[in-house]
Amino acid sequence: MAVIERSILATDLALHFRDAPALSALASAVQSQDHLKMLLAEKSENKALLQSGLMTAADLGAVTKPWNIHKHVSALIAEEFWTQGDIERRCTITKAQKKLKYDRTGRSAKCVTHSL
Repeated sequence: MAVIERSILATDLALHFRDAPALSALASAVQSQDHLKMLLAEKSENKALLQSGLMTAADLGAVTKPWNIHKHVSALIAEEFWTQGDIERRCTITKAQKKLKYDRTGRSAKCVTHSL
């Protein structure tokens, strides 16, 4: 769950600009692919930093897609969003229940996954 949360937060450019100097320093320190693997294994912060940087790059790169592809992907995301809401409404899951269920199980609403 932490990786998903971190990936979503990585799309915030204010956070990216805060982390950019550290990401740049990490990139400058890499001498080879094996050295990168060592740096990532050495500190979990390095791995999180690289993941956030890649997520930001993917987010910013999305606008370079041809319009028809961008429109199609946006429609799929919107459909997933509305479908998720419909499923949660059918399960009558409130925000408080979702938080309680997440706190207890470490997973998001079971009802959603069981109904797919």
